[in-house]
This record gives sequence, C-alpha cells and structure tokens, in this order.
Amino acid sequence: MTASHTPWLSLHVFLSDVPQTERFLDEQIAPLVKRWRGEGTLARWFFIRYWEGGPHVRVRLSGLVASQAEEVRNLLGERAQGYLVADPVSREVYYRAHQFDGHPVDHRQLAWYEQGSVEPIEYEPEIQRYGGHAALAASEKLFCESSDIAITLVRQTMGDMPRRLSLSFGLMAATILATRVSVEAMAGFFRNYAAFWANHSTLNATLAGRLKQDHPVPPQQIETLQRLVRQSNRAERTQDLHHAWMNGVTALVDELAALRAKGELISPFTGKPVLDDTAYGFAVQNILSSHIHMLNNRLGIVPTAEMVLAAALHRAAMAASRVPNHATGAYAA
Repeated sequence: MTASHTPWLSLHVFLSDVPQTERFLDEQIAPLVKRWRGEGTLARWFFIRYWEGGPHVRVRLSGLVASQAEEVRNLLGERAQGYLVADPVSREVYYRAHQFDGHPVDHRQLAWYEQGSVEPIEYEPEIQRYGGHAALAASEKLFCESSDIAITLVRQTMGDMPRRLSLSFGLMAATILATRVSVEAMAGFFRNYAAFWANHSTLNATLAGRLKQDHPVPPQQIETLQRLVRQSNRAERTQDLHHAWMNGVTALVDELAALRAKGELISPFTGKPVLDDTAYGFAVQNILSSHIHMLNNRLGIVPTAEMVLAAALHRAAMAASRVPNHATGAYAA
C-alpha cells in the first residue's frame, strides 16, 4: 500500500518499438481502461514511459481490478504479443545511447527484460517530490487525468509529432495559467524550466546556447497564449482538453493551498513543512514542473524537446506581454 493509502497494481509492459508502444496504448490499454471503468472495477489509473530494464510502459491501476494481479498480468502479456518487432533493440545498443535521466549509470548493473514481458514491479511513489504524504493523493488524481489526456492526444497525433508538440505547447502554458499568474511570471517560469533541462545532457547544453539567439516569435504562439489567458478564468473555460487539464491543475493547487494552511504541505526541496509564502510559491512551481514533465513523458516528448518548448514559451510569453489582446483591448498581462 502506498503512502496515499491506495493499493496500486503496478505492471511494466516491455515493448521495444515506440510506434508499436503507442499503438498498444491506443488499441489495448485505452479500451481496457474504458471497460474496467464501465464495470466499476477501476477507481484510478495512470501510466508513464520509462527506460530502466529496457523501453517500457508502467501501468498503475487501483480499484477492484488491482486485486486481480495475475489475471491482469496475463491479459496484458497476451495483448502485448501483437506489438513485438522482428529486430528489437539490444541491451547494449539501447543503454549505450541512453542519457539515464541526466545522471551517470553503470549499465552493466541494470536489469534487462525482453520485449513482450510484463513484470509486476512495485510502484514506489515519489512522496517528497509531490509535496509529502498528505499531498500525494491529489497528485495521483492528476496523474490519472494526465494519462487520459495523453492517451487521447496520442491517438489524435499518431505519427504527427509536430502537431503533438504544438498541443503540448498549449498544455504547458495552461498548467501555469491555471494558477492565475501574470504572463510575465509565466515567462520567468519557463525560462527556469528550459534552464533546468539545459543541464540534462551535453546535447541540451549545446542546443540551449543556440536557443538564446534572437528568433522571431511565430504569431500563432502569441495567439495561443492570448486565447488561453482569456479563458483561464474558471467561468470561461470550455470542454476542450486544454481546459480539462487546467481544471485538474486548479483542483491540485487548491488542495496544496489547503494543506499548506494546515501545515501538511512538504517542500520538494527540503522535505520540511512549507511555512511561508516564498517557500509555498517554490513548492507549487516545483510540483507543477513535475506534472508538466510527466504529461510530456506520457506524450512521448523527450527532455530535449521539452527544453525547446519551454524556451519557445518563454519567448512567446515575453512577446505576448507586450502585445495588446485584440479581443479585449488590454495587454495579455
């Protein structure tokens, strides 16, 4: 049982090929989630993509279905067989090319599972990263909403990464706008977000230097931000995925504020209770950064692309703060 007191079934489905993995998510996982929900056996679920042990999807399920571990494992194993490739990546090639979350790793000490394997490996929640024991359940709820959104967008953008990146641009912006900050503050957030990922690898650091050069901001990026700013008011939110995500983020931030008032919110940096406004602001930004990263992970967007998106958001937000919003006559900020 996790710190959020929710029993989770955690299964790692190893698939070697990215396009096949996305087909598996769309054609197998999404229908199973729909079926289990319809049967009333699934309370919550989420997934992430990860590298350790070989490329795989980590599927986490809670509810009655979580008590049917062997049955679900066998089911996913059977379904995965239709998504194997004739020439799967080898352990040596895969680990030699991997960035290992930006930290040195001795790949000889890492496990390796063959494609098609489904392994029951315990879910270990990152408690401090998401604000402590009391805050974890609220983030797990957003994991579920993030996974639903990601599955939908994976289906809609299969084989069209430029479109997926464009949608992620809006979702990343919507995350911060849900907290009702100014566009200038959003620009600062994404400047820092891009700087963080610039340290992830040598490639990122080199690319970050090029991104600092002055580039014109595409007008459609400014228009996207202005539209999201107009609709960031709760009463004006529509039913599209950007605003569904905004609503989920708003609910999380409301819960974090309530926990802070009770002295139960923990700083992701220090592991100690958040006591003042400055520490609270840093804690919320850090937790939201994690949720942005995990949404992009579910979308199959790698950290290098995240860095590029964050740099684009920084430039677009700076430009938007100086451009009148033609729908209102006011400036975006």
